[in-house]
Amino acid sequence: MSRIRGWFVGRCLPWRTAADHTLREGVRRLRAEPLPVDGLGRAICVIRLRQTTGMAGIVRRAELARMILRQLRFFAKVVLSLVAVYGAYLGWADMEPELNIPAQVLPKENAHDTWERAWRHLKDIESVYIAISTGDQPSYSEAPDRRSLCNEVLDSNEVTLKLIRQGLREPYVLPRTAPIYLSSLPSAHLRELSRLMSLEVMEQRAAGRPDEALSTGLDIIQMGEVTGAHGGTSDRFTGRSTEKMGRNVAWQLLNQVSAGAARSAVERLVALDANHEPLSNAIREDMYRAQSWYMHCFRTAYWRWQSTLHNPQLLITTKRGILAELTSAYEKQISIADQLPPPQTEDDPNDVGPTERAYNSLYRVERFREAAHGIVQNRLLLVSMALRAYRVEHGRYPKRIEDLVPRFLSKIPVDPFGPTKTFGYTVLGEKYTLYSVGPDRIDQGGKAIMKVNDRTNQLASVDMQSMGDIIAGLNRD
Repeated sequence: MSRIRGWFVGRCLPWRTAADHTLREGVRRLRAEPLPVDGLGRAICVIRLRQTTGMAGIVRRAELARMILRQLRFFAKVVLSLVAVYGAYLGWADMEPELNIPAQVLPKENAHDTWERAWRHLKDIESVYIAISTGDQPSYSEAPDRRSLCNEVLDSNEVTLKLIRQGLREPYVLPRTAPIYLSSLPSAHLRELSRLMSLEVMEQRAAGRPDEALSTGLDIIQMGEVTGAHGGTSDRFTGRSTEKMGRNVAWQLLNQVSAGAARSAVERLVALDANHEPLSNAIREDMYRAQSWYMHCFRTAYWRWQSTLHNPQLLITTKRGILAELTSAYEKQISIADQLPPPQTEDDPNDVGPTERAYNSLYRVERFREAAHGIVQNRLLLVSMALRAYRVEHGRYPKRIEDLVPRFLSKIPVDPFGPTKTFGYTVLGEKYTLYSVGPDRIDQGGKAIMKVNDRTNQLASVDMQSMGDIIAGLNRD
């Protein structure tokens, strides 16, 4: 105990200060009052000095203890007050925000439900994959085993094909399931239904029925269009992938179909283009999904403390503030959703927050894909079908694209990338070139977008940095 007390007295600053004061007081008294000469008086004086300095030290230690206790009490009151204030703040900050997500009115016959039933009736999925895969095998019409397998798969999925076409005649509305609703029609289901229809196209082509095969290809395009139109941007991506499968069928059959089939294709593509839902609707659907997800997280226990390590700002952020920032970022994207992004990527201003910066990057690409991989591709196919009908009826292609109006087209579709808003068109003998000026907005007279630094001169997919024109039937995505 003596060693512990010696360390405490020697190391603790307040106690050491009191000890130093006692020593100074003793030295002062020794100097002011010289010790008596005789031994008895000296002893009595030393005893009296020790008693006095010892009592002074005890008194000072008691005063110091009371001072420390008062400071601790004051500190405890401050901490309790701060805790009470923060608790009251959290009670106000965690009040349930109000959401304005519009209610849905689901049709009695919904294509979404019909196609889900069609997928549940789908049989021999592995056989579908085997039948449509080519690899090193001979062409479909020259492979009787593959064709026999195809007919067996189509016969076993007769009900599935009827349900798919029934859904094409019904309105499509994406049902929302609280608190979180995901993809409109699961992408895997949609791909499998599309592959089954592609298998039907292969059989129709092998049987010498190109007009029916084109109609089936247009069915695939319509399925992708409607499933992408009534969901979020993830549904748009899935829908565009499905549309691409149908367009590839149409491009392959372009020079084989009759004038009547080409005219029918024009009518269907014009209707799809006229009813195309703007991208702003998909972004608004993304906003509803994000708001629903945030509200789901808010209702979980300790949501604030679980995320504080990653974002300490959540300690002082309200639920309403979080939702307001989220909604504001989405509303900005909705306001510019139907505008093409600039040819060159622009840096965001320094005052842009992290949420808005992330959405700027995400939806800038989505706006480009909507135009380049969706609208432009469908409109180029539409005009190409009109040119096919003109060629069959007149024996040649028109000298000007405007010659298609009004007999084959009511009006020429607009090129989203074109400064003059018209597609480029040149004809040379029995061949023509129809093109969009592409992402660079420069009319290069029908020079296709090629892979950079590629000696094989292969066509390239269209992206935001592509240089050249989007050629109908060549630059397909």
